Amino acid sequence: MSLSEEDGNLDLFNAVKNNNESEIRGLLDAGADVNITDESWKRTPLFYAVLGNFENVVRVLIKAGANVNTKDREEKSCLFFAVLSDHSNIARVLIGAKADVNAINKFQKKTPIFYAVSNGNGELVDALIDAGADVNKTDSDGQTALFCALRSKNDNIVRAIIDAGADVNKTEKYGRTALFIAVLHDNKSIVQALIDAGDDVNKTDIVYQTALFSAVRQDNESNVRALIDAGADVNNTDKYGETALFSAVRQDNESNVRALIDAGADVNKTDKYSKTALYIAVLHDNKSIVQALIDSGADVNKTYDDGETALLSAVREGNESVVQALIDSDADVNKTYDDGETALRSAVGECYESIVRTLIDAGADVKKTDNDGQTALFSAVRHDNESIVRALIDAGADVNKTDNDGQTALFCVSSSENSISLLIDAGADVNLPDKKGETPLFDFVRSQLEFHVKALVVKGKALINVRNHHGRTPLFYALQHSPVIARCLLENGGNLCLKDNCNLSILSFLIEEMLHNEVRFDRFHLTEQLNLLYRKGNTEKLVVKALIEVLFCKIVPTCTPLGEVTTSYSYFMHEGCLSEFLSMADDQTQMTIENILEQVSSEQLSQVVPSFVNLGADLNSVDSHGNTLLHYVTLLPFVGVSQTEVMETCHLLWKYGASMNIRNQEGHTPLLFCLSELSLHSEWLLRTDGVKMLEEVCRCLVNCGTNVNNTLPNGKSVFHLIIDLFQKGLRLEDEAVRQEVLNEMCNLLQLFSDANCKQAESFKNSSGHLYLLLHSWASLTLPSSENYSRNVTHNYTFEELLKAILQLLLKCGAKPNARDDDEKTPLHHCKTWSAVKLLIDAGAKTDDVDSSGHPTLLAAAERQNFLERSDCFYPDVLEYPKAFWRTAIKMNLDPWTVDQHENSVLSNMIKCKAFVLAKALMEVTCEDKHIESDTIAYSLLSTICKDQSTHTRWKTNLVEIILNSRKRQLVNLDVPLRYCCKNIVELGSSDDSSHDSLHPSKGLKRKFADNEFEKCGSTQPMHKKIKTADGRCEEKTDGQCSEEETDGQCSKEKTENAENSNDLVHCDSVHCEIAELLLSYGADCRIPDSSGKSCLDLAETCPELKQLLMQPIDMNKISKRIPWDSVSER
Repeated sequence: MSLSEEDGNLDLFNAVKNNNESEIRGLLDAGADVNITDESWKRTPLFYAVLGNFENVVRVLIKAGANVNTKDREEKSCLFFAVLSDHSNIARVLIGAKADVNAINKFQKKTPIFYAVSNGNGELVDALIDAGADVNKTDSDGQTALFCALRSKNDNIVRAIIDAGADVNKTEKYGRTALFIAVLHDNKSIVQALIDAGDDVNKTDIVYQTALFSAVRQDNESNVRALIDAGADVNNTDKYGETALFSAVRQDNESNVRALIDAGADVNKTDKYSKTALYIAVLHDNKSIVQALIDSGADVNKTYDDGETALLSAVREGNESVVQALIDSDADVNKTYDDGETALRSAVGECYESIVRTLIDAGADVKKTDNDGQTALFSAVRHDNESIVRALIDAGADVNKTDNDGQTALFCVSSSENSISLLIDAGADVNLPDKKGETPLFDFVRSQLEFHVKALVVKGKALINVRNHHGRTPLFYALQHSPVIARCLLENGGNLCLKDNCNLSILSFLIEEMLHNEVRFDRFHLTEQLNLLYRKGNTEKLVVKALIEVLFCKIVPTCTPLGEVTTSYSYFMHEGCLSEFLSMADDQTQMTIENILEQVSSEQLSQVVPSFVNLGADLNSVDSHGNTLLHYVTLLPFVGVSQTEVMETCHLLWKYGASMNIRNQEGHTPLLFCLSELSLHSEWLLRTDGVKMLEEVCRCLVNCGTNVNNTLPNGKSVFHLIIDLFQKGLRLEDEAVRQEVLNEMCNLLQLFSDANCKQAESFKNSSGHLYLLLHSWASLTLPSSENYSRNVTHNYTFEELLKAILQLLLKCGAKPNARDDDEKTPLHHCKTWSAVKLLIDAGAKTDDVDSSGHPTLLAAAERQNFLERSDCFYPDVLEYPKAFWRTAIKMNLDPWTVDQHENSVLSNMIKCKAFVLAKALMEVTCEDKHIESDTIAYSLLSTICKDQSTHTRWKTNLVEIILNSRKRQLVNLDVPLRYCCKNIVELGSSDDSSHDSLHPSKGLKRKFADNEFEKCGSTQPMHKKIKTADGRCEEKTDGQCSEEETDGQCSKEKTENAENSNDLVHCDSVHCEIAELLLSYGADCRIPDSSGKSCLDLAETCPELKQLLMQPIDMNKISKRIPWDSVSER
């Protein structure tokens, strides 16, 4: 009989839902399908009988053949609903009818016992267990029924599940066992029950924490002690390197702290940041815990990763009692941290006066300086704490100590007046200048600190007319910022007639600054300033003359887009202030200036020059930068001004007497200024029209008398600047633009070279600045992606361009063997093979070494250019590696020298994994018999053996090449062997990180090497010899079975290996391989070094090494040399 909701045949379902037992029997007798399912939930009538708690109907349906294990759409059987609804009797009926007590639902993956536990129905739990419920089934979260029982806090059910065989060490998805949950719910009796049931108290969760951590965080001392008594490891560290003690300290729970300490907690255990529990205690300002940790041996001077100690942390927290406790426990009050900070400086910075005095009383050094060269007094003055300043001075602080900028504490005085008198009374020298030549008076003047200025002048006897690095006195700035301070300076001897290094007067400096519209114009202020000048003999006529010269000098920044391309020289005049100054001029002068300013544009500069000359402008007048009009005109090619206008202006200025060699504040002549600005703003090179015009401007300057041998303060000349522009040109991406720029640079270099030759007789020591010029030339390169064979200009390849430049520089007097401060010659600076060959052809000495003992090739190797291409020593080498080495050696370039720090060409190549180059050098050295030199052979062997990298297993090949290639066997192999042994002791004997536990000495360096091996060494498998069925020896890669081996044999071998792993000593690192190879060639491990220790002595702390050294040499066990897996890219 088929019943369907859609067809209306719902009689059986309806009868069940209505608990109509007689109708149900009738329908069943009439043939109704007792296991029919509805459409929506796929449930049979039995489900609805269970849900309705109709026990008799359940029995009738079961008796009629209802399947008690049918599952609905959510894969729940009737038993689930009986348990969920807490219908215990029906649940028992279902269990009696063989309902599956371990059925699992769809989404939560739970069995019925989970729900019985959640409902707290102990009887039903017992019934399910009696029926065979698996108490160790896990749900989707990895939890068992035991976890649910613990959360329900029903001790009886918990114990019942434990008694039923629950695996108390089963872990959920977070790695926690039931013990963790019991601890979290503070259930002491269950905690003990779980411990008694065998729950592993040292089981760790996904962050490597044990239940002890949870107990500590819950502040439950009884659980903490129960876990400790059960053997909990109090020194277990979590993911962050912390132990439970850290948590106890963080909870401020002294009793738990003491319980852990009493149980053996290591108070000096450090976390991943090298912090100890003491550090946490200090941050929490908990003196009693701090004292408990100290009493238990906590290291009060432990330095953490960020350079701090507990004392510095306590000082920053401002906890005087903790500070005192640490001091009483011998904390070093003078310990210096990463930035040079001390506890005293920190206390001063926080203005903790009582702590400052405590530290001073404890012996804090008040003269100790930080990385900036400043003492605590600087900080105290900066924070304007008079009492701390006095305390430091009383303790012997040096009031005249200068910092890295040459400044004393006086420079740090703030707007308050408290500290300045104290410092002066203590003997502060108010006239000590800083590195810019400025005394504190300059700072106080700029800050408009009237009281401070008077204190320095009257009480400190400050020098009024002292000059800074620009040659300016404080009065320059006082007149601009404060007429009151200016008056004070004038009354005490200030001189208004002084000019700065570039001949700029105080009056012109004032007018320039006042005209600039970035300065707020104050008419009353200006009147005061002018009246002050008038009283000191300045007239309106002088003011107008100064105005004319400022306007003349600033005409280019004012009327051209120069300020748009370089904001350093933008200048916009304040109309209101300009009107005030113009009102002092006669009518004719005023009208002329107004007409000039109204009509002038970037294309009319040449017309206004005569007008300014007629007004009496000095052609060499300068602005605050020290620049003349000619300086600015040289930049016009890059702001769109026509060549005709630029050239005409240059000629007019020369005609009227403008100096071609006048220098600005940076030491730039107009020519040097132009090239320096172009080098600074390399984007200007993209304006090819401007670059072409630059050549004409430079030609004009040279023809008008510019000395091309002028140099900047740093010694650079136009030639250095041109080389710099060559390099910037070579870096341009647009090929057409690059060729244009480089062609123009060639023309400029030719121009300056010709001028240098002509001027050499007129200027003494003309070539002195060229002495080190080739060092810059040697550094010229192309971008890494460029092809050195292609033309870089219309006419030259890169090498041809280098040659053309070199010939011009040599013609000017450049020296191919000149040495810089580090004794490096141009050859040492070469970044290309082309430069090396050209210099040698020009007479460079190939055997010169620098102050570090580096010859040419070692200097190049230190730059590690071969990181880009491992088969090219220089980026432009076209030869194969072996041919390159032969050419280099033929040119008398030494590839074997080892410096005082034991660096060499080979060591750098090994470090950079330049496999091909290293192998080629070895082969050339051996094939061409250079290896017969004991010096070369031993230096190469020592370099390879000393290298600590573990991923470069191909080093074994290098050693074998050396040992096999000599006619005479090397007799003193104990030194290379000793290097190998030291590496094995320090880094371990195995390249498999799984064996790290075999040796206690392996640390961070070992782990790093393993990671590198995983990345770089996977292509170089270890090989071992095996015997085949017919007795032959073949090689196979570790971890693979030969064809002759059956699966069973291979598995058996692995099993035996696993069983015997505790007895094996793993010696498979590259260092072990090389050591074994050296031993096979006669290296003696018993020969002592200068300290009296032999390799065997080193092996006393390393069982693996000792076994390696003591075992008989078996040639069959020497692994096959690993094939080279890197090839030339060509």
